[in-house]
Amino acid sequence: AVVEMPVKAEAGKVLDLKLDLNAGIIHAIGMLDDKTPATDPSVAFELRGDPDKFFDTKYGGDAQFLANAGAYRLLLSLGDAKAEQVVTVAAGKTVDAVVSLGAGVVEVNTAFTPGGPAVLDGAAIEVRKGEVNADGGRDWINTQYGPKVSFKLRGGKYLLIGTQDYATGQAEVEVK
Repeated sequence: AVVEMPVKAEAGKVLDLKLDLNAGIIHAIGMLDDKTPATDPSVAFELRGDPDKFFDTKYGGDAQFLANAGAYRLLLSLGDAKAEQVVTVAAGKTVDAVVSLGAGVVEVNTAFTPGGPAVLDGAAIEVRKGEVNADGGRDWINTQYGPKVSFKLRGGKYLLIGTQDYATGQAEVEVK
């Protein structure tokens, strides 16, 4: 919170200044969905002004921001899942802002065959959007490496593609 006010200090006198920050507290609470708190330590809240002024980032599913009275954009992110909410705080007040990612976690275990041994560490697991784009492909979202990976994704349909050397497999998934 920032407040500017003119002051006049006189030599030899004590200035008794009462500074009013005109601020309140935004208590940000992150949720994966309507019922599940976002407890992952990599959950990030960004506090932004309008049009896109950046103020601060805090990590964890529960954060507090001291901010001047007014309207702000509160952005929540976890992996590839992102959500935004407008929140207004009044001076001297605390406002609870519950932001839901509408997200889930997709854990991918890659094996040579169903129930068989896991593939090697060099496996690439790619996640793409479920819908076909104008070019007939699917837009890339993220790639991770290893036999077991985890993607945090918003609700929707996705295509997962696993590749190791010349072997490729894919699966369509839906996060609800």
